[in-house]
Amino acid sequence: MLSRFTKILIVLSFSVAAHAELPEVNAEIESQYPGPWKTEFNMKVTKALSQSGARGCGIIIHRTSRNSKSEFLAACSTDNENWKAYMVWPNIGEVMGPYTLN
Repeated sequence: MLSRFTKILIVLSFSVAAHAELPEVNAEIESQYPGPWKTEFNMKVTKALSQSGARGCGIIIHRTSRNSKSEFLAACSTDNENWKAYMVWPNIGEVMGPYTLN
């Protein structure tokens, strides 16, 4: 069962991400996690971020790793301007970050 906090994150990320100003990434990140950013809701990524205690994730966008369909680069924001990046492996519940994107 999802916590109330997770349910709120789901609603916020689904409704706001479509209007987000998407962050740019450097060439190294682009090669590992090719674009474009995906703004559609991803339950596994959202749940992993929530369970890890990641903060500032009212808006969540993501990219899939070139090497593994179960590895993601997620970017979180609360204002569409300031982004934090997380590496997310939802299948094993692992999250690393936050990192800057440039």
